[in-house]
Amino acid sequence: MDGIILTPIKFPTYCSQISKAIREKRGDRLAELLVVEGDLVDQVVAGLIGSSKQVLNPQVSHMPAPFPELIISHIQVLVLSRQAYTNEDGASWVAAYKEQTTCLTSFMNKYLITQTSWALPVLYQLCRDLRELGEKADDHLFSVGAQKNPVSLEDAARHINKAFTICATDRTFKGAESKQRGIYYVAGMTMKCYFKVNRPTLCKNIIRAIGSSSNPQPFETYPIGHRVTWRYYMGMLAFLEEDYSKAEDHLLWSFHNCHHLATRNLSQILHYLLPLRLLLGKLPSAHLLSLFPLLSQLYTPFIEAIRKADLKGYDEAMARAQKRLVEGGVWLILERGREVVVRGVFKDVWLALGKVSRVPIGSFKAGLALAGVDVEAEEVECMVANMIYKGYMKGYISHAHQLVVLSAKQAFPSLGSRTA
Repeated sequence: MDGIILTPIKFPTYCSQISKAIREKRGDRLAELLVVEGDLVDQVVAGLIGSSKQVLNPQVSHMPAPFPELIISHIQVLVLSRQAYTNEDGASWVAAYKEQTTCLTSFMNKYLITQTSWALPVLYQLCRDLRELGEKADDHLFSVGAQKNPVSLEDAARHINKAFTICATDRTFKGAESKQRGIYYVAGMTMKCYFKVNRPTLCKNIIRAIGSSSNPQPFETYPIGHRVTWRYYMGMLAFLEEDYSKAEDHLLWSFHNCHHLATRNLSQILHYLLPLRLLLGKLPSAHLLSLFPLLSQLYTPFIEAIRKADLKGYDEAMARAQKRLVEGGVWLILERGREVVVRGVFKDVWLALGKVSRVPIGSFKAGLALAGVDVEAEEVECMVANMIYKGYMKGYISHAHQLVVLSAKQAFPSLGSRTA
């Protein structure tokens, strides 16, 4: 921390703390001692000044396998990370990622498989740091033109998937001691990697594995944070598959159960949940939008356009925000949201005519013109046909008479009830 001089931790003291955490099976404490960033890291690195690998090796020799190898690799990660930060040496991120891979692999293959759930916090920390270092390594390799794909992050996903397999296939321990207690957390990390490398379809392997897992424990017994992440990614998969009802269900649950102080996560959920609910005509409150200024700036023009049936305003908002919408993965759903505005225009015409059952195509054309969009009669007829086909309106078109014959009952079904 800038401005504060931290007391160095000598390597023997650091090793003693690790040994104690292992002996007492304190997973949270051991995870804290194996982080890659933070004040503790600065203290440990400061205590290493003047040391060499040959000097450090005897200090870890008394630890149970694989910790002698793991701790030395971990120290390499810390030193390389400091070099990357202080010297702006991007190549050090690549080397640090490789050392972190050694840490995780050693821990999983030589230790975790024989342990109960007490060791899960350590697994979580090693996996988190591997993913973050993988992203930094890829950023450097992209910057120097050494690769076009996120090779390190793809590799991290494979390693974290192995961690998931160890948790999911634990047959040795039962109940609270089972490593299956970690399946949803590690699954969430794996799915995050898959989304970041643009291969979300691989998430289906994770879903199948959890569905076929033996010795399953009730979903509600897992930590709430694990469940929120799982439901978020289930919602995102449904979102990509355009199963918007299912996506809304998962994302809404995640939003309501996410910790109220986790504003970044809440904002990420809302980024996709808001346009989903706009399709159903569910407009957010001004209070909710006030809590997320960036989302309010992005979505308020669309919300107002839907509320006022302002088709021109909606189209202008789409044009202004195109880059951000495409990058955020919500362009297509907001393009579909335009249909909600068209429905609003047509409904306003119907109401203005006194809810008559026969509406001339020309009346809908005039309504669109008032909404700022001037189109030919043939295109208006196509728009009406589309509204009927997708369940926004009930009725049929009499092409010969240029009339739309609307249902006497629910000519404009509620957005939430339509089935098309």
